[in-house]
Amino acid sequence: MTDYVTFTGRVEPMIWGKATYTVLPLPPDVAAALSGARRVEGEINEHPVNLAPTRAPVLDGVFLWTGQSLLDRIGITPGEAVEVRLRPAPDDLVEVPEDVTHALRAAGVL
Repeated sequence: MTDYVTFTGRVEPMIWGKATYTVLPLPPDVAAALSGARRVEGEINEHPVNLAPTRAPVLDGVFLWTGQSLLDRIGITPGEAVEVRLRPAPDDLVEVPEDVTHALRAAGVL
């Protein structure tokens, strides 16, 4: 698995039309290190995340959407500095809980 890239970032508002979203801009060197990844995994302030790097016409560069539920879970507000650790997430990886695997085997599906 690829090594993590780390940086100190800041969640900020992004105004798009009549809506305001919260995003975490990725520094250009971090965006370059993660280029090609459909999703990234890692931590924001030591809380696990799995997010999609995104672009929008109203913001230069690559960013991660940081919706209110994520901000609440991490306990941060826009404008706060955050410690970020990211790496490309494996494509098409879906972890199946052990009990689901047992049930599928019992049903003869696996």
